[in-house]
Parts: sequence; structure tokens; C-alpha cells
Amino acid sequence: MAGIIKRGKTWAAIFYLNGKRTVRSTGVKIEQHGYTKHQLKTMAQQQAERLEALAKGDAVREGLLTRSPWTGVKLPKNDTAHHEPFTREEVRKLLTDLPSIWQDMVKLCIYTGGQRIGDVDLLR
Repeated sequence: MAGIIKRGKTWAAIFYLNGKRTVRSTGVKIEQHGYTKHQLKTMAQQQAERLEALAKGDAVREGLLTRSPWTGVKLPKNDTAHHEPFTREEVRKLLTDLPSIWQDMVKLCIYTGGQRIGDVDLLR
């Protein structure tokens, strides 16, 4: 599994390929306006995992690995179920049951067409 390390002002991906340590830039800065350090670290980790997967795919094509380490791994199926919107009464109950600090955030999520709280939080 890929990890991340600080390299200058950005995060770098670190993983092992055929027992050899590989370091590649993720392109994610350690500090960036509008994002928390945790958000940036999470983005860097996701990018590191993508880079590792790409490198291992390239290694198979170039003959460095005999088979992909992802062979036989099944991805979860997409949830395509239809979700009904909240009724007015459900929204009223939700807002009255929530602590006041969350009520404005949830209202904004609802008024913007069902945005997720994490997406609204990034709108700063």
C-alpha cells in the first residue's frame, strides 16, 4: 500500500515495486489556502494510491511483474437505487432535532439541491 512523505512543499507518494522503494510526486501541496491539512493529506494519500496502481500496471506491461497485484480484486457495484427527496415534515423534524450549530449547514445543503456537507464545507 502506498504511503505519503513530505518532500519540499508537497506530498510525495512512496511505495515498493519489486522490492525497490519508489518515490513520486503527488502534486498536492502541504499547505494550500481553502483546504485543511487533513483534507490535503487525504487528497495526497488518494493520489499516492493512484500512482502506485498505475506504476504496477506499467510494470506488468513492461514485464517487471508477472501479473497485476489487482487480479481477482472485485470492485463494489455502483448503488443505482433511486432516493426520494425529504418531505417538508422530514426536513422540519431533521432541523429541530439537530444542534443549532448544524442547522444552517444542513439548510444550505438542502437549498443547493442536495449537496453533501463535505462539499458545502469546501465552498469557503
